[in-house]
Amino acid sequence: MLLLPLSLMAIAASFRLPKYRGHRRVLGEPKVTPAKSVVKLHPSIVYSATAIARRGANGDTVLVDGAPSLGIVRLMEESRRRMLFIFARPGSVTYVGARLTGVCREKILALERGATLVPEGIFPDLPFVGDRCLAGVDAEKLLKQSRALAPWAIDRVVCASCDTIDLDLAGSALISGDMSVDLEAPLVWRPLAFHETGGGVGGVFQGTWVVQGGASVVFVSPIPTLFTPPDPPDGDMEIVPHQPVDPAADADALARAMSPAADPPPVHLRVSVDSLLMFPLRAALAHARSARRERAPWHRYATAIREVL
Repeated sequence: MLLLPLSLMAIAASFRLPKYRGHRRVLGEPKVTPAKSVVKLHPSIVYSATAIARRGANGDTVLVDGAPSLGIVRLMEESRRRMLFIFARPGSVTYVGARLTGVCREKILALERGATLVPEGIFPDLPFVGDRCLAGVDAEKLLKQSRALAPWAIDRVVCASCDTIDLDLAGSALISGDMSVDLEAPLVWRPLAFHETGGGVGGVFQGTWVVQGGASVVFVSPIPTLFTPPDPPDGDMEIVPHQPVDPAADADALARAMSPAADPPPVHLRVSVDSLLMFPLRAALAHARSARRERAPWHRYATAIREVL
C-alpha cells in the first residue's frame, strides 16, 4: 500500500516549479529582464560617422571633422567643476562648456588628463548659460568621439585668421607665421603684462615672449575678464569634492597665469591670440625640457632680447 503514494510523490517532485534568481516563478509567466538605465545625451550635439556638429537656431556648426588644420583645446577650472572645449580652425572658433556636476572622481580624472588648468572665473559666461551647457556625460562622449575622428587635433592649439596661422602648437612644434619654434631645442620664454594707450583708449594686455636662436615672437592678448560662474540649474547643486592628485602641479599651473608688469614689447614682434589660448601655450613652454623661463628683472631680459634681434 505504501508503494503507490511513494511513486506518486516521486512523480510530483519531478514537476517542481523552476527557480528564478532565488525565488519561484509561476509556469507560463514571461521572464523578467532588469531594465537598463538609458543615458540621454545633449540634443544639440549631433554625432555621425565622419563629423560632430552643434545644432543651433541658425543651423549646424561643425565642431570636428577630418580638417587637418583643426585644433581642440581643453581647459578645466581649478575646482574641476567646469571645463571648456575650444574647437578652432582658420576663420572659425567655437566654445563648448560642460558642467561636471555629480561626476565621480575617476571620470573627472579622465577628463582632466591632458587638459590645461586655469583659475576660477576665467571662462566666459555664454557657454555655460541655460541649455547651451553640457553635462559631464556629454563631455565624456564629446571627448571620446573627438579622439576617434581627429586624434591629431586633441590638445592642439590653433589660432588663425582666414588666411594666416597666428599660432599652431602641436606636440613639440610651434608655428607662427613664418617663424617655427622647436620646443625640444633650447629657448627662452617669459610672461609679461603691459599697459598701452592709443587713440584715447587704454587697455591692459598680457604677453608671452619666446626667443629661440635669432628669432623672437611675442604672443599678446587682453587680460582675461573675470566672470562670476552662473549658478547650476535647480536640483543640480551637488558637486563631488575633488582633491588634486598633485597639489604642487596645480600651484605651478596657476602660477603660470600670472604676468609680471613690463614695458610694452615692440609692435613688429606681436602676434595677437585668443586670451584663453595663452594658458595652454605657457603650459607647453613650461613642460618643454629645453625651455628656460626667464625670471630676471625685466630690464635684464630686455637686454638679452635685443642681443638676438
